[in-house]
Amino acid sequence: MLPTLLTMRFPWEEVITLLLTEMEMLQYKKYKGQLTSIEFLASIGILLAILFFFIFTWNSTNTRIEEKQTKELIESLALDVSDNLVKSNGIPSDWEKNLPNVNSIGLVSQPHVIDQKKLAAFTSLSYTTAKTLLGISAYEYKFRLKGLNNSVVAESGSN
Repeated sequence: MLPTLLTMRFPWEEVITLLLTEMEMLQYKKYKGQLTSIEFLASIGILLAILFFFIFTWNSTNTRIEEKQTKELIESLALDVSDNLVKSNGIPSDWEKNLPNVNSIGLVSQPHVIDQKKLAAFTSLSYTTAKTLLGISAYEYKFRLKGLNNSVVAESGSN
C-alpha cells in the first residue's frame, strides 16, 4: 500500500500549481502594453547602433566612389595628354622655334616619330608653363621618355 500512496497525486498540488501560474500571470499583466525604462533604453541603443552603422557604410561607400571617379578622371586626362604629345605637331606646328606664342605642345613632326628639337624645347620649359600648355594646371605631372633599352631619354616635371 505504501507504493500507491507515493504515486498518488493529491489535489492540493494542482491548486498550488494553478496559484503559481496565476501569480506569474498577474505579475506580467501589470506591465501589459508598457515599456520599462530599461527596455526603452535598450531599443534606442540598438536603433542608434543600426543608424550609425548605415551612416558609416554610406560615407565609406561615397568616399570610395569619389576616389574611383577622381582616379578615372586623372587616368583619362593623362591618356589625352600623352596622345596629344605623340600624335600632334603642336600649335603652331613649329612652336619650338617661338616659345612665347605656343598654344599647344606636340612632340612629333610626323605621327609617332618624336622630333628631337621639340622634345628638347618641351623639357626646357618651366614646370608651371608646361602644366599650363598641357592643360593640367590643377595637377602635378612627371614626363619620362624611355628608349628601347629602358634608358631614360628625356625627363620633365616633378618627382
